[in-house]
Amino acid sequence: MRAFALLLIVLALVGCNYPTSPAVVTPPTAQPSPTPAPTEAPRVLPHALYFLSEREGSTAIWRLAVDGVSLQRLTNESEPVDEYDVASDGTLVYRIQNRVYLYNPTSAQALVDNASADASEPSFAYLEAVRAPRLAPNGATLAYAQGGVWLFDLASGNSLRVLENVIESEDDSITPVELYAPVSWSPDGLQLLISIATPEGSGLGVWDVRSESFTRLQGEAVLCCQAAWAADSQSLLLASAALGLVEPGLWRYDAASGEATTLIETQAEDAYHFVGWPLQLPNGDLQYFYASAAEIHDADLPLYMVRSAADGAGGRSQMRDDAFSLREALWAADGSLALVAQAAPSDAGPVVLAYADGRPLQVLVDFGYELKWGE
Repeated sequence: MRAFALLLIVLALVGCNYPTSPAVVTPPTAQPSPTPAPTEAPRVLPHALYFLSEREGSTAIWRLAVDGVSLQRLTNESEPVDEYDVASDGTLVYRIQNRVYLYNPTSAQALVDNASADASEPSFAYLEAVRAPRLAPNGATLAYAQGGVWLFDLASGNSLRVLENVIESEDDSITPVELYAPVSWSPDGLQLLISIATPEGSGLGVWDVRSESFTRLQGEAVLCCQAAWAADSQSLLLASAALGLVEPGLWRYDAASGEATTLIETQAEDAYHFVGWPLQLPNGDLQYFYASAAEIHDADLPLYMVRSAADGAGGRSQMRDDAFSLREALWAADGSLALVAQAAPSDAGPVVLAYADGRPLQVLVDFGYELKWGE
């Protein structure tokens, strides 16, 4: 916090000079000092940052204020937090084993409780396991997976299963056919991106809350890895920086039809193209992390922060000189900065603030992952 000097205002009252009297000068009188207005710390981040960390032992949820300095541990549970999500209004939920809680500083409230399920049962992972809590942007609806996808209304406590896992049972054998889990809500809160796990691979689909319909995204057997909604909720970007079971590249999907448009091909001009953590700006331009290589590398390539036109290739330019070995990245909506969780031997490292205009990197947190904006 910057320190400001207090300005003392002194008014000098000068007496009048009369012809018959010597000049009289009234001494200056100090006036009461004005009370300084409270000052706020500079705003470094567009929103408060939430993340998971084991920086004090068990995995907990932490919050970094917009000043980029004030750090607070939010949960102090006896068991580690497995997953969490936060809405734009600050509503916070988290999962510990087979329960989902609504955060409260004094006492958490269990929203979903399936702790009595027997984890040793063959069907547990397909029918009873609770996972992937995802809050709608307004914090009013919780989506989660348990034998399919459920929508839970926080105000009424009512829940509805909108998709049911498909499994085949024969004697004591259970075979999963399709398993569903929520991934992310659209910005308008009217659509939900859902993962589809199958024996052959993985897919994605969009559940429309208004029409109660499910649209599958077109593509190969495996759709991966980072999906990002456009601000208008009409389309999604899907990026991959992996090569092996999945292919690298960048694609755009129409949310209503599921049709795909390839923006950056896996291989073109005698090079492989690796793309991660895309963002569509309000004017349609794209920002993402990118690298290309003529040969396949044994390890993941460090990625550069770039910007391009909406087609993914036109006017592509590098925004910073440094390259990142990323575990994940979280963009500001305007693309002015990204928070980068660095990859480390322990699978998670420091969280670094990287400005798009090339300003020096700034370490915000020594150890964190699962980065999310909140309030």
